Amino acid sequence: MGQALSQLNVIAQNLERQYPETNEGWRTSLTSVRDLVLGTPYKALWILLAAVSCVLLIACANVASLQLARSAGRSREIVLRAALGAGRIRIIRQLLTESLLLAFFGGVCGLLLAWGGVVGLRAIGPASISRLGQATVNGWVLAYTGVVIFLVGITSGLIPALQSSRFDLNGALREGPNGSTGSFGRSRTQSVLLVSEIAVATLLLVGAGLLLKSFWRLQRVDPGFKAEHVLTTGISLNREKYMKDDERRMIFFSQVIERVRSIPGVESVGMISHLPFGGRGVNMGFKVSVQAEVTGDDDRLRAEFRVVSPDYFRTMNIPVRNGRRFTEQDTASAQRVAIVNEAFVRQFFPKRTAVGERLQVLRSTPLDCEVIGVIGDVRHRGYDAEARPEMYVSYLQETVWPVMNLVVRTQGEPLAVAASVRHEIESVDPTQAIFNVRPLETILLDSIAERRFNLVLLLSFALVAVLTAAAGIYGIMSYFVSQRTSEIGIRMALGASRQDVLRLILGHGMTLTISGVVIGLLIALIATRVMVSLLFGVSAIDPMTFAGVALFLTFVALLACYIPTQRAIKIDPLTAIREQ
Repeated sequence: MGQALSQLNVIAQNLERQYPETNEGWRTSLTSVRDLVLGTPYKALWILLAAVSCVLLIACANVASLQLARSAGRSREIVLRAALGAGRIRIIRQLLTESLLLAFFGGVCGLLLAWGGVVGLRAIGPASISRLGQATVNGWVLAYTGVVIFLVGITSGLIPALQSSRFDLNGALREGPNGSTGSFGRSRTQSVLLVSEIAVATLLLVGAGLLLKSFWRLQRVDPGFKAEHVLTTGISLNREKYMKDDERRMIFFSQVIERVRSIPGVESVGMISHLPFGGRGVNMGFKVSVQAEVTGDDDRLRAEFRVVSPDYFRTMNIPVRNGRRFTEQDTASAQRVAIVNEAFVRQFFPKRTAVGERLQVLRSTPLDCEVIGVIGDVRHRGYDAEARPEMYVSYLQETVWPVMNLVVRTQGEPLAVAASVRHEIESVDPTQAIFNVRPLETILLDSIAERRFNLVLLLSFALVAVLTAAAGIYGIMSYFVSQRTSEIGIRMALGASRQDVLRLILGHGMTLTISGVVIGLLIALIATRVMVSLLFGVSAIDPMTFAGVALFLTFVALLACYIPTQRAIKIDPLTAIREQ
């Protein structure tokens, strides 16, 4: 890439020397085919894959924890098998086989859900994610799933198998059916697994929280215009018919505006060469009359260049900060005029107004014009892109653009007048191409569709992780209560109150929860930095998000501990001691 870019820039420099009027300052850029095909979602897809893997790890930890609790009830069975001659390897192999069978049937169910899930993803996914419509459960997915099923079965079954197969045979046989052989080891392992679940769930929830806050702030950004009740339509003029006749192009656009303006329900009509949020633009150099008053390194200054109709700013509700708008009197026979935006003034005229300044737009045929107004900034490149310096000229004076975008402000639903707009354009010249007939609000929504898609997926993964972790907390606390039933009975028989038992159970659950949350937050401080490119107006270590996630998970843990805690405080001391 570096060598190719270097060679292309040499060519650009040669062209600059050969054609200084049109090629001065122009350089080249290169994009790999992978980046062109996958686009900006490439990094987001890796983050989503990492999120899926985290959910899978939580599920594995949860299954392993439940397997440990299940093996506690089978300790007598396993001891008897060992007493009858089964070796440790034989017992581990049996338990791993059971775990692999569980993973297999879970994987088959997951594949069945995946077929429906892929259809849903294709339906809600944005068009900016390349080849999403071709996504399907194919042979590669089946092979990948097979590997995952095997790894999940081994991962979630190995720890319980090793734990259950390690015991003192003579001591275990002397214990009753409610003995505690290996209970300490199981409890410690379960605690480690639960802390890991909560830590990973915290990480996912922090990531989803950052995206949610970023999306909320993005939607509150003022684009600089009002998109409600605006219909947009692209018009591409026939080059053979209109390319060499400026006056003919001007007449065509004027007639279209007049006819569309007469449609019932239409308030105003405008035109622009490059629609906001349309992903297109032209950057041109310019000079000014009093160069010393302009902020810049040299006399080669650049700004976005757009052609509009006189009523465009009024149709889009773009405010005029200084000077005036274009009028119908700003024709080819009048003084050439231009309007700039506030970003243009801030960058090039920070200490004085730009109104009254004379500009020369540098192109094959230089355009000399006077600045007559300053408008508010418009975020042409998207919500997350700052406004750039812009110059606007009237299409009545500058008709070089054969492709224009019609903007129609309506009293009601924009699409209700779409057919009428198309009919009026075709009545002027039926041979002209009309494209992208859609509301402006749809364009704005499409511009953040990719962010919304990433948010929905990551938030879904985070909620699944939280629910799975909550189930893990519930399972651990239920096991904790069942293993300490006699101890709780003895405590209550010796005078412990229900509040003491409540503190014992909740204290154990909340200690594990807080440990997991703290570890998860520490990991998130580092891991969320890879999400910086996906965020807007939010720091990757936003304190409010981190604190909110910690409080939310603590609340979820309290709810998960509720049922085991209620069961513990209702234990009858005499019954518990008698059973033991």
